[in-house]
Amino acid sequence: MNTIKKYFQFTGTISGTTFFLRHLLTLLLSLITVMVIGFGVGLNQPALIFVGIVLLIGVLWFSLTNTFKRINALFPESAAIYTAGLFSLQCVNGAMIQSPYRIILSAILIVMGLFLIFKESDIDNHNG
Repeated sequence: MNTIKKYFQFTGTISGTTFFLRHLLTLLLSLITVMVIGFGVGLNQPALIFVGIVLLIGVLWFSLTNTFKRINALFPESAAIYTAGLFSLQCVNGAMIQSPYRIILSAILIVMGLFLIFKESDIDNHNG
């Protein structure tokens, strides 16, 4: 159980490659979660909707912890602040449906994501 538990804790660091691969997994799990919720709504099954929401919370937590771990590898002294800022920008970007500034914010978020993937950290052995 401890091997699975480490993926959901805000401790340790991960490399850019691990960050990229875990976010691909997050994308796949998000698609499955949305399908479960969609089936629940389409079939009028509250239990499926509930299962989908629980899965969605787990997927978001997994994504947030992995983002923290990667930022912690690059900026260990202020990883919590940078993670909260990045998460806030992503929420604002999602809320801007018809704003002309959404393209600019999306471009900034893409650059930040690429930075997290490709920037080398000073840590040789990551433990996250």
